[in-house]
Amino acid sequence: MAFQEVDLLRWRLAVDVEATAQAYRRMVEGCTCAYCRNFHAAQAHIPAAVRQTLRSLGVDPIRPAEIVIPFRNSYGTYFYTWWYHVVGQMPPDCSRIQGRLTPDVGVNVQAKSQCVELGFPEPRLQIEFSGNLPWVLAESPEDADTT
Repeated sequence: MAFQEVDLLRWRLAVDVEATAQAYRRMVEGCTCAYCRNFHAAQAHIPAAVRQTLRSLGVDPIRPAEIVIPFRNSYGTYFYTWWYHVVGQMPPDCSRIQGRLTPDVGVNVQAKSQCVELGFPEPRLQIEFSGNLPWVLAESPEDADTT
């Protein structure tokens, strides 16, 4: 594996960008429920810094490992949590990285992984994001198939 250092917040991760990109090219299509379709349709509302960070890690931003069913908040948007996996390692003196990538998007990085695509290489990191997205589909979430 060819690890390189990639800066995230104030930390340096050891990441194999090419191995990560290859793993994403092999992934199968994910969930097609209304909440996931809305997440994909609302990509333009995710800050460019998030997409740029993911690409710098070898991640395809439109292919999260998991999208948690959001809840509608008082702002009229939906609070989503979604995550990706990266072939990489945490800094030796760190078990978790938490912070804000942008004022509107939080990030959490850890070595513990959930919902991992079969065959995704190790060692791996899970990079989780959270933030508000508008509902952009023509169908309302109340009327949509959410399964």
